[in-house]
Amino acid sequence: MDREQHLAQGFSSMAKRSRRYLLGVALRLTRGAMGDAEDLVQDAMVRAFRRFPQGRLDSERAWLKKIIVRLHLDSLRRVATRAAVFREYFRGIDASLQTSEAPAWIELTNDNVRTALAQLEDRYRVPFELVEIEGLNYDLAAIRLGLNRNTLASRIRRARRALRKTLLPRSEEEAD
Repeated sequence: MDREQHLAQGFSSMAKRSRRYLLGVALRLTRGAMGDAEDLVQDAMVRAFRRFPQGRLDSERAWLKKIIVRLHLDSLRRVATRAAVFREYFRGIDASLQTSEAPAWIELTNDNVRTALAQLEDRYRVPFELVEIEGLNYDLAAIRLGLNRNTLASRIRRARRALRKTLLPRSEEEAD
């Protein structure tokens, strides 16, 4: 058995021993959301495989838990960044309205944005997230989703309109 096979077998063995533990950690981190927890475990296993140590680990569980917690924290940071993107986007909308009252976006919370995104149909939400949140350009997002670039652009426009209507119903009325 060569060295790579030995490392792969060692990793496989560790992954089997640790999967239940990691799923429990992930469930606690994601507050019981099974799908998110399973995704987190999968991402942690991919990262662990890439960085699987050559020598012996003092504590496999501690090492894997560190990976999964850091991945989750990165995810939370991305969500906070998304909220900032939305706030900036809606700030521009409110500035163009030139009203003397406080802009409506000031009252938006991360939960408001998450809820509004969750209400979108997947066919609009996924392209919007890829371009506006993950930062892919239209061409790459279209290829990734197997869509025509114009179809992607149309779906993103519709997602923006729906989000604006959901999150800022007042500005929608004023625009009419």
